[in-house]
Amino acid sequence: MESQTCPSEFPAPSILGEKATPFWAQEYSGADLIKEELRELVEQYNLEKQNLAIFDLGFEKDHVMLTEEILIPPQMNGNRTMRANHGTAVANLLYGPENYGTVDYLNLIMLGPSFYIYNFRKFEQNNRFPKVISNSVGWRDNEKVSELSQEASERGILWFLAAGNKYPNPVSQVEKNSKAILVGSFAPSGLQSFNTQVDDKIVVLAPANNELASIDGNGNHHLFGETSGATPLVAGTLLNISTLLPSLKRDEAITLIKKSSFKSIENLLGDSEKPGLLNGYKAFLVAKKVFLKCRSNEECIKEELAKGENYLFSSSEVMKCESVINKSCSEKKDLIKEMRKRVFLGNAEQAKELACVYLNQGYEKNAEYFNLIASQTVDLDKMEEKAIEAIKQGILTISYYKYLNHYSDKVIQVLNSESGLREFHTNRLKELASD
Repeated sequence: MESQTCPSEFPAPSILGEKATPFWAQEYSGADLIKEELRELVEQYNLEKQNLAIFDLGFEKDHVMLTEEILIPPQMNGNRTMRANHGTAVANLLYGPENYGTVDYLNLIMLGPSFYIYNFRKFEQNNRFPKVISNSVGWRDNEKVSELSQEASERGILWFLAAGNKYPNPVSQVEKNSKAILVGSFAPSGLQSFNTQVDDKIVVLAPANNELASIDGNGNHHLFGETSGATPLVAGTLLNISTLLPSLKRDEAITLIKKSSFKSIENLLGDSEKPGLLNGYKAFLVAKKVFLKCRSNEECIKEELAKGENYLFSSSEVMKCESVINKSCSEKKDLIKEMRKRVFLGNAEQAKELACVYLNQGYEKNAEYFNLIASQTVDLDKMEEKAIEAIKQGILTISYYKYLNHYSDKVIQVLNSESGLREFHTNRLKELASD
């Protein structure tokens, strides 16, 4: 089949020469689908907007969108103002234009620097609390912030926190024992990001890695990521869901996220306690089922979210790759959207056909991801080949390195004789391979 890539105004990120669609992460989470369907529900049921607060290093006032007049703190280094790329990218992943943002129906009530206790007391003074907090900056083992997260949880606030990017170091003890909902990151391939720290308390992995499209502090299209990028995707998804279920509590949100997730590589390798991969669209449709049955009855919501049957959806007829690839670009876009919906709802055969469509368009990473979703096994040999290629090219971090201890001795041989990495990095990988 001849490749027929449709043009895009944005560059396609590439890993080892293999491309992903520019907005692959938003596509993998189903953010676009959720926004479309929520608009209809908002109009039909007159749903109320939910409040969002973002805690980060600072923001650029010219490049963040607001729903009302609020303070926009700059990023500071002592007395010097810094370019706030990090916070601006996070804000646009939550409430940004067109494909960038995860949410478009909300009240953005705070863009706050990481002065957690001060910010929280502001909520109390104003008697106006967020439903969701998106927090992509760590707490530095601050016990008082952990206690604050308990207070937030008791108020029904969902506090999402980046799990950290210092693998193989452990997740902060204070953070993992808090009432924050910890988020890790995965790459366009579906493999866990190399730098994401590992712990059973991490609730979900979300698409980010280092290839997540957002807008930087200069207002430009920008590749962002790691757990800082993954966290707003999950926070935004749950803010959308909270529009349907405003009484949603922390434990209920965790149940919904986990029961909706796709299996991760770690799950397929036999570790059921490790986080799965975010399936935001399925979580949203489960929440819609529960909303239509329970409305605002909190006991009913709790019971229905726990029922396995609410996470099952009937399989639609599989749309074949051959019936899509020769269509016009506008037709193809709509058909891919429909294929994605069927994949999110658990149709493995549809995932294989969707992978074929992406491969035909020259997006090998999307194809790799949807083939993983379709599979119940892990192709360690292929993963090892890609890890070895990256080692030879001298690439410092890549998701394939996360699984070094599952590969053959050939990796060690390459590290000893053909590595393009410096000695420090080569030795680090050897240590990870032997764990």
